[in-house]
Amino acid sequence: MDFIKIALIIFVCIILIACLPIYDKPISALVTIAASTAIILVILNTIIPVIDRIKIIFTENIDNDLSVIFKSMGISIITRLIADLAMDNGNRTLANQMILAGKIAIITLALPLFSQVLEIIGKLIV
Repeated sequence: MDFIKIALIIFVCIILIACLPIYDKPISALVTIAASTAIILVILNTIIPVIDRIKIIFTENIDNDLSVIFKSMGISIITRLIADLAMDNGNRTLANQMILAGKIAIITLALPLFSQVLEIIGKLIV
C-alpha cells in the first residue's frame, strides 16, 4: 500500500535526522528534501489513475452538482496546501487569509446549489 510506503519513508527520515548531530543542519535538510521527493513520486504514482478516472467522468455528461463537488475538493486541497506552506514559513496571518479565501470560494461556488435546495423545499411546502 502506498500509505505504508509514505509512512515508512517519513519514519526513516525522522530517525536519520534524529541521529544526525545538531550542527549538521545541511545534511538534515538534504535528507528531508530526498524524503519529500520520494513521497511526491509515490503520491504522483498513486494519483495518476485517479486523474485519469476524473477525466473520464468529466468527458461524459456530468451533472452540475458533481462538478461543484469536484471543484470544491480542488479548492480545499489547494487552500490547505498553501495555508500549510505559509504556516511552515511562520506566516500565520497569510495562512489564515488563505483559509478564509478558500471558504469564501467554496461558498460562492455552492450558492447555486443552495438556491436549488431552497426551490425544492419551497415546492414541497406548497
